[in-house]
Amino acid sequence: MSLNRYEQRIEDYLQGHKEERQFWMSKVQSIFAREIEVGTAAARIESELWRYYVERSSVVEDFKQAARHEGRLAPACATWPIT
Repeated sequence: MSLNRYEQRIEDYLQGHKEERQFWMSKVQSIFAREIEVGTAAARIESELWRYYVERSSVVEDFKQAARHEGRLAPACATWPIT
């Protein structure tokens, strides 16, 4: 599986932050346990991950630099940007 640059940045960040990684693992498991439709669960996770990415872009230097370099973030966006 290939990740886009946004997904890869989150993956790299979570690899280095055990507590946040555990939080997201639990969150994903919880969402999938509650949702009947896999597509609905995946869409919800996608939306929440994008909000997380935007939030991290205001406080984590790697995310800040990427946002400056890429030139845009869409805080209200509910889906990953097209790369």
